[in-house]
Amino acid sequence: MRTLTLNSIRQNPWNVLLQKIPPQPGPLLLKAALMAAEYCYNSDRLLMEAATDGRLRFYLRDATRIRKAYDESETWCEAASYKLDEISNLFDEEFGEDLNL
Repeated sequence: MRTLTLNSIRQNPWNVLLQKIPPQPGPLLLKAALMAAEYCYNSDRLLMEAATDGRLRFYLRDATRIRKAYDESETWCEAASYKLDEISNLFDEEFGEDLNL
């Protein structure tokens, strides 16, 4: 598994969910990772809500595709939620501060 860097976050914020946080990360990397994880969580939360309330029907006309999109978004939301907790706990351990999630 690749190690997360500021550059990899800049290239693609979804890398925060696909790459491991390096040992002894600096506060800037953790704050950027937090922002990326929040983006991932909020993006897929929006898609889940759109699938639930019918807004996604305009883009995905098939009920099976809508359900699949919902399920995929739910999986990514869960991964982002775990990553948010990991980052917050690591920041607290390393720097004695709460990131106020």
